[in-house]
Amino acid sequence: MAKHVPMRLCIGCRTRETIDSLVRVAFDEANDSRSLVLDQRNVLPGRGAWLHRDPKCLSTALRKRAFARAFRGRVDTAQLEQSLSAWHTTDTTTYNNDESGSEI
Repeated sequence: MAKHVPMRLCIGCRTRETIDSLVRVAFDEANDSRSLVLDQRNVLPGRGAWLHRDPKCLSTALRKRAFARAFRGRVDTAQLEQSLSAWHTTDTTTYNNDESGSEI
């Protein structure tokens, strides 16, 4: 039997993808405000929205006011824009080291 793979809708480009190719956006619970943050571990409580890691999807979502619609009210996206721009500039390349330590 095939394993169920959760699908989510990107609020920028409106396409369905698996959750491993999207990032979740949620409210910042620490500040008790309407600011949005990246939920990289998908564990923050409350309503969330999904977005591709592509900067074009972010700009489309901002232009169409998709965050306000997804979170059912006014939201502050300044903190989210800063964290996404910093996130896109960091090198996320992981190097595979296949050495198991059991070589002769």
